[in-house]
Amino acid sequence: MRFDLSAVKRTQLIGRSNLEFRAEMLNAFNHPWFTPVIGRDPDSFNYNDPDDYRVTAADSGRQVQLVTRISW
Repeated sequence: MRFDLSAVKRTQLIGRSNLEFRAEMLNAFNHPWFTPVIGRDPDSFNYNDPDDYRVTAADSGRQVQLVTRISW
């Protein structure tokens, strides 16, 4: 399961204007999501060949975003 976390701090400036700071962590616990092995014919699958079990790609790891926003 993938977990995304976010923390927000809003500060009122002058009048109705606000300053917002946001920190977001996508895939916060850095859990790998492997791409399934495709293109293998189930009838010709060799259980003794380690290449038939090789993972060739994975999703990107944890990403962190920092955002500052002023609204008036």
